[in-house]
Amino acid sequence: MVLTEKHRMEESFMYLGVRDFLNKPIVMDELESVVKNRLSVAHFMGLQKTKILISGRPEVLACCDGLLKMNPHWEGHYSYNKESFLRDVIKCLPDVIFMDLLMPGMFSDEIILKIKLIPELKDVPILTYYSSSSTNRDPYAVQAEMIEVQYMKILTEDAGSREYLGPFNPATFVKLIDIYRKDI
Repeated sequence: MVLTEKHRMEESFMYLGVRDFLNKPIVMDELESVVKNRLSVAHFMGLQKTKILISGRPEVLACCDGLLKMNPHWEGHYSYNKESFLRDVIKCLPDVIFMDLLMPGMFSDEIILKIKLIPELKDVPILTYYSSSSTNRDPYAVQAEMIEVQYMKILTEDAGSREYLGPFNPATFVKLIDIYRKDI
């Protein structure tokens, strides 16, 4: 909102994204009307949450749930396995999908290909990450897991995932998913 004494400045400000203009001296009823209108639009926009469907291990889902509860712009949906994931994708029609590359029993690239066949979801950003399944710190097991991660990363990119985020990290999760909020 711009308050101005100069008339005919509105066009210049419109190019900067200003939508409300009041001329001085201010008429309180006009000011109140503009503010109420903007607040109701802001309130309405705040009610439009971005739906995210997250697949992963229970500990990752619990962490994501806690992080999303602190962010009023997101509505989280969670899936633990292949069967519930596909059902939940269709049920909630998410705006963003966040999926673990190494979910047991799930071939992420095949799931992405199936998602992309659903017309309402063909343009939904799919973000991939991995969480280690190995509690064994054997160097060969770790190396084998990293090879699998790199292979799945290539396959999911070819299938249509938007971005690979690396190992699950709560700070990275919060920063990067906000890029995909639909109200920004």
